[in-house]
Amino acid sequence: MIDSPVWDEADDLFAAVHRMLLRLAGRFPDEVVTQLRKLLGDGDLRHLPDAVSVATVQYAVPISAADRELLGRVLRALDVPGGEPRLYDEVPVSEETPSADAFRFLPARTAVVERAGNRLPNPLDLTGVDPEDPTGLPARLGHLADLAYELTDWPDTRFVVSVSRHPGVRGVWRAWRSTTDGSPVERRVCLAELSPGMRAWDITYDAQRALAEEDEEAPQVETFWAGEPLPPYQRAALAGAALLWTPVPPGPGPG
Repeated sequence: MIDSPVWDEADDLFAAVHRMLLRLAGRFPDEVVTQLRKLLGDGDLRHLPDAVSVATVQYAVPISAADRELLGRVLRALDVPGGEPRLYDEVPVSEETPSADAFRFLPARTAVVERAGNRLPNPLDLTGVDPEDPTGLPARLGHLADLAYELTDWPDTRFVVSVSRHPGVRGVWRAWRSTTDGSPVERRVCLAELSPGMRAWDITYDAQRALAEEDEEAPQVETFWAGEPLPPYQRAALAGAALLWTPVPPGPGPG
């Protein structure tokens, strides 16, 4: 889906919900975040406020007063009788922004990072790596030839292809997330920076579907607009991520 340049009041509402879901990433279970973004990508604003309010109560995740008000505003915009989602009075509210200290984000799987040691550049730039032949690493990564098959994979490529076809995408990253409590479970977190005015919720949903086709369970896709402050979770993920793609700069004009 290529974004239309026309942005209307409905897009303002969708964008507000998208930003709220960015703030909830890493706080709800992954499968809940994926489902909420599916609802938004499907345009199902009728059921999304109920799903968010119930989840805040079920998982004891507080949201800001503004985000709580947004849930009601969505329903009122749809002329839903009552204008309040389920369990609205029980939604926990806090203005404190939670940190992402429970997570660790790395540019490759933990075992790969440990084997690479201080050979792994920081930040890790994987642009120019051919996922179908990762042994052909760019010269700047030649010293990691023994890890070539483990630095990126086909789901990374599917994500890049899904997102980069949209005009205005400024960068694509992928991080591997683990928890600081020692759990061995790692999760792929995909990120993309978009130009202002792009319909981030559509791009997110398209990317989720592309990753699901690669058997990615509950794909985690974080898209955000350039120039906007990031919540702690996305900020930490981006800081630990590998860069997968950037636009090719235009060549020099006629001499």
